[in-house]
Amino acid sequence: MVISSVMLSHHVPDTIVIHPDQDDYEHIITNAVDAPFLLHKVAYASDVIFDRAEFEYLVDFKPHSQVSAELLKKAVGYLIKKDKFQKIELCFSSTDVGVLLLFKLTGFWTLERVTFRGALIGKDRFRQYYGIESGERFDNDKHIRSVEHIKQALALDGYFQATVVDTLVRIEKTKSIVAKIALSKGPRFSIDRVEVDYTRAPQVSEHDGQSLCTKVKKFLTKKLKGSAYNKKHIEDDIQALKRYLSQKGFMYVSAEVTHTINQESNTVTLTCMLELHHKREFIFLGNHYFSVQQLLDSIFVFGRSAWLLPSTILSEELIKAYHQKGFWQASISSREENERYFFIIKEGDRSTIDAVELENIEQFDTRKIVKECFGELLRKKYYDEQVLKYAYEKLSQWYAQRGFWQATVLKEEYKKEGTGNSYTLCLIVDEGEKSSFVRVAIPAFPELENEGPFRALNKKEGATLLEPRIIAQQRQWLSDYFQKRGHLHAQIKHEIERDGSYATLVWRVDPGPVVRFGKTIVLDASGFPFGCAMNELAYKEGELWDREKLKQSLLNFKELEIFDAVHLYPSDIARQESEKAIILRLQKDDPFEVRTRVGFGIQQVDRHLTTAGLTYKCGATFIVRNPFNCADQLKVETDFARSRRSAMIGYKLPRIGPIPARTICKGYSSKYLYPGCIGTSKNLYQIKQEGFLIGMRSVDRIFDIGLNLGIEVMRTALSDQRSETKLMADRVAHAINFDPILLDKYIPYVVYEPIFLINALDNALNPTKGLFTLCSFKGMVPFGSHKDGAIFIRLNVEQSFFVPLRPLVLVLHLRMGHIFLQNFQHIMPNERFYLGGANSIRSYVTDRCPPLGVVVDDCGKEHVVPQGGKSVFSLNAEIRFPLFKGFGAAVFQDIGFLSDTRFADVPREHMLTGTGFGIYYVTPVGPLRFDFAFKWRDDVPTSRPYAWYLTFGQPF
Repeated sequence: MVISSVMLSHHVPDTIVIHPDQDDYEHIITNAVDAPFLLHKVAYASDVIFDRAEFEYLVDFKPHSQVSAELLKKAVGYLIKKDKFQKIELCFSSTDVGVLLLFKLTGFWTLERVTFRGALIGKDRFRQYYGIESGERFDNDKHIRSVEHIKQALALDGYFQATVVDTLVRIEKTKSIVAKIALSKGPRFSIDRVEVDYTRAPQVSEHDGQSLCTKVKKFLTKKLKGSAYNKKHIEDDIQALKRYLSQKGFMYVSAEVTHTINQESNTVTLTCMLELHHKREFIFLGNHYFSVQQLLDSIFVFGRSAWLLPSTILSEELIKAYHQKGFWQASISSREENERYFFIIKEGDRSTIDAVELENIEQFDTRKIVKECFGELLRKKYYDEQVLKYAYEKLSQWYAQRGFWQATVLKEEYKKEGTGNSYTLCLIVDEGEKSSFVRVAIPAFPELENEGPFRALNKKEGATLLEPRIIAQQRQWLSDYFQKRGHLHAQIKHEIERDGSYATLVWRVDPGPVVRFGKTIVLDASGFPFGCAMNELAYKEGELWDREKLKQSLLNFKELEIFDAVHLYPSDIARQESEKAIILRLQKDDPFEVRTRVGFGIQQVDRHLTTAGLTYKCGATFIVRNPFNCADQLKVETDFARSRRSAMIGYKLPRIGPIPARTICKGYSSKYLYPGCIGTSKNLYQIKQEGFLIGMRSVDRIFDIGLNLGIEVMRTALSDQRSETKLMADRVAHAINFDPILLDKYIPYVVYEPIFLINALDNALNPTKGLFTLCSFKGMVPFGSHKDGAIFIRLNVEQSFFVPLRPLVLVLHLRMGHIFLQNFQHIMPNERFYLGGANSIRSYVTDRCPPLGVVVDDCGKEHVVPQGGKSVFSLNAEIRFPLFKGFGAAVFQDIGFLSDTRFADVPREHMLTGTGFGIYYVTPVGPLRFDFAFKWRDDVPTSRPYAWYLTFGQPF
């Protein structure tokens, strides 16, 4: 640290030099600047890329303003938090109009990113061994250790010839380093032989030692020989070996495994060195309920001291284990012979609990309490101490839910029934005093007593039971309330003030200081523009602290799909301060990525028309991330199958100028073959779509608004010009009520599609509360030689409500749609509405709801053709309820209809229905669900009266 001794006018020094790793910058600035000074201008010079906008944002000095030592400390503190500069110099120049302040910044070399090559699978595993995070200062020693850790990890997996080549690419412009690590695993070594040796204690005979080595060798050879070398698996087998040796009387054994590498044969020889200590074998006779290993585990609670203890103490521990399982007459006699303990066990009969009697119960029906709290104990019949403890816990919870918080069991007694081992469990219960509260008080914030969960309770006449659930809900509400108002460190406690049998629930709230968002410190070594990063933040400096805004900001960054990892967290979270700086750590992903895919599948051309046979599937995606360094992305995608070809090139931007909307420009071309009717492999139509689209989307909390604008050219043609194809096409067109005049025509459209979405669900995968709204309005206006054609307008509205009825959830889903200004015959089949399937009317197979057409082929076979509709209406009502351990069930009723005209023209007899049930299991990726539904009437003689589905996710 250096401070010049020559003082200028305006009470400032020449230079202040700060080394953040060594100096107390606050003390230095306080001593150097003893009075505020007038700032004329502030500038900076940096040997690393440091965006001027970011500098001005962090320093935040305005020309011709007064700058104090406190403001200087705050600005330097923000620069230090960036963890980019190893030296900060403040140079002061005095002029007649004020002080010129220059920040000279000398940066660290930082890690931009680490890349791995040569490992198609497991890159994330290797990344965890690299000890430097993206954006951190680069430490060469850490880098070398990290490379060694990767080599060791490969060796632990049996890759003893693996090579790890590291290359450091230094980018002078950003003073950052890209660490490139090339992995070559080589062959994986296998275990060809296991050798065993030992060092024995004086008490272990040579014969016992040799015999044991033979058994251990056989044990390990069976487990390991021929398998791939893996250190973790070997350690697991050594633990199994120690359990095996404990059964042979060697309770404390040290086992050290070394390996010899055979480079020529790519094999490993393992040598296991045993260190045998005092031998004492435990022999159990007469045990039936417990296995030998379970009895040994009971003895091993004493650890290494077990072989020093007399057999009587060990017998007591074994008897205790038997008593806990209901063997109350169990007896154990023991004796010692040389190095062996013998335990002769007489288990006796196991006691059963045939009834539970509760005494001193005045408030409730004892039979109901016994059924709900002791049901499992009585079903098992046999006494089990763990089951009894669980029953006591349920009894305590049962009483607490009814306001008796002090209920306890005073006495436990077992009464023998008859001459057998049947007992009645007699319990004397002290129910305690019922705790009911007549009101809720919040002395520090009385205005909240009529808000949230407190409003209904305080207006309710009479007392309310004081349940733990109610207290937990109120605490959570208060916590959320004060968090949303910026009180990050609010302390919330409750007290109960009693007046006889009634109580007042009093909440003591100390909100603490109001916390606001401070400045955001961006930790990034890649030169990502500061302005782009700030655009993705859902909060602003000075706003009240809101955890939800932090979460939304994190989602905004992940949605860009250009970062490998994003971390957003408050600086010094435990420290109480009025402004909380936010640390944003960005780790950019690889700039280029190529994905390929290949496979086979059942050929499905449209979602309601499936061709026969298999099809190949292949495709590729080429991604360029952040090509123009503005959080953009370029993607080229192609896919091929027997009946479909598609290509797309898209360019995505997070916003266009000041418009905060995700924007994608996309050019596309697709061609697919259309079979014409279900169950035939013969393709009749070839549909080609080409166009250009600009889509914009803006998300604000629960609202999601989108707009698609573009030009599309569509052509529908026959797959070939053979006469039989034309004849079949005419039959299909007649069956689906489609005008054949639209074939073999290129029709250009201007396409516009606004989309409005509201997502106010509590859980995206398994919602229980909230609503979901989707409204799309698609318009297609022909132009050119077809400009006199009818305008196509398609409206689709969906609305879902989720109403919690604890523990039930009521789900209502409404869908309505209509196509305007078009004759039904002129609507392309892929633009029509369809019903039926797991997310629609579930008594019909996917998209098979009437009206249906019938086509007769050349062989006289009939094929069903879904016609679709111009108007659609469906209403789904469902009740979901939990069953047990993640399983749940649902009952539902579906109704709806399709029409080729208007809603008002639909006859009542065309109403479609479905009634059924569903069973689901909640998994981490969503519910796995089975639905079964049947129709009320058989309106399609060729179809089944029921349908079933196995799907992931809830239908609505």
